[in-house]
Amino acid sequence: MQLVPPRNIDALADAICQLVNSPDKYKYLAETGQTFVEQFSWSSIVQSHIEIYKQL
Repeated sequence: MQLVPPRNIDALADAICQLVNSPDKYKYLAETGQTFVEQFSWSSIVQSHIEIYKQL
């Protein structure tokens, strides 16, 4: 997901203002982001590798 175009300071400022003024959108993005990064936890990575080794 791309929130703003790269190197566009005005678009970044607008996006930040939208999040500040929209608690529902902020909450949604925070929860979605948390769910996304959990797949990169060490326990998830280890479990993925175990599943790969089981298939060998």
